[in-house]
Amino acid sequence: MPAVDAQGLWATRAVIALNLFFFGLAITLGGVSEGGGFDFMQPDSETLFALGAQWNPAVSAGDWWRLVMAVFLHGGALHLLFNSWITWSAGQRLEVSEGTFVFAAIFLLSGIGAFVICWALDPQGALFTLGGSGGVSGLLGFGLARRWRLDGHLRDPFSRWIIELVVINAIFGLSMSGVNNTAHLAGYLIGVAIAWPLPTRRDNRVGRITLSVVGGLLALVVVGASSQMVSASGRGSSDDVLSVTSCWRKVESLTSAAQVQSQDLKSVTRCFRQAPALEPVARQLRDRALQTLQDAAMAPQWSQQGWLRTRRDLVELTNQFVAWRDQALPKYGLSRKP
Repeated sequence: MPAVDAQGLWATRAVIALNLFFFGLAITLGGVSEGGGFDFMQPDSETLFALGAQWNPAVSAGDWWRLVMAVFLHGGALHLLFNSWITWSAGQRLEVSEGTFVFAAIFLLSGIGAFVICWALDPQGALFTLGGSGGVSGLLGFGLARRWRLDGHLRDPFSRWIIELVVINAIFGLSMSGVNNTAHLAGYLIGVAIAWPLPTRRDNRVGRITLSVVGGLLALVVVGASSQMVSASGRGSSDDVLSVTSCWRKVESLTSAAQVQSQDLKSVTRCFRQAPALEPVARQLRDRALQTLQDAAMAPQWSQQGWLRTRRDLVELTNQFVAWRDQALPKYGLSRKP
């Protein structure tokens, strides 16, 4: 593909910078696994999940921001370099010809849209997926469709370069496991769908303004998704859920015991105090359980009626925690009850 003036290219540079930033962050937080080929410098999967990798059960449980953040996460150095190289190469053409905000709209609509389609097709699917391939595919699909609409043929060097890449991607996608071919295909189709309705005249002011507005709004969506990702980091990990669950199991044992001693109450109280923090609902249930246990332990004397009230309250709190846990498990990357 012949060189084009790369001055500016703010959206292209921003996409690549975000790719590099989140890849570096994933490695810094979780390290890398040993491996070669496409597994070279593969970030830890738990860290990628925490940063927003798409897992449909988690999206269905409320983590909508994964549909956005997954666009900027990559599963290895080669994955990152390949997508960033195509983004840079396509950006030299499309951002120059279409404008910064239009380029951003194409990439983000395709990238986010591809993950939305993957989720909509199988909301509880267990595929763990991430990467900017949907956005990259959208750029390629838009480039081909736009050239066809403007020129009536695909004989120019840029179109031939895109066709070669599409063929290479198809070969890799069909011959390798773990490739999200649905996202690739969805990205291509979204890119074509964006380009096809645009008028064939090159000075398409209305279309450019519309796409520019969409690009700006989607950039704000990325900011919002990033904020949600940071907020979610305070809700704990899958190991934290298991740790807190062990405390509630002690409560279950306590409420089912024929006799309860003060040291039993202290043991459960100590477990809750040492347990990590989870989401606000889980924290509130823990605090209420602690208060109930402390009130029972500080009572001047035991009475059967008093313990029955305490037991009833603890059983109700345990049931509320189990209900929350079963609904929240996918957000922590857990698909079964711990």
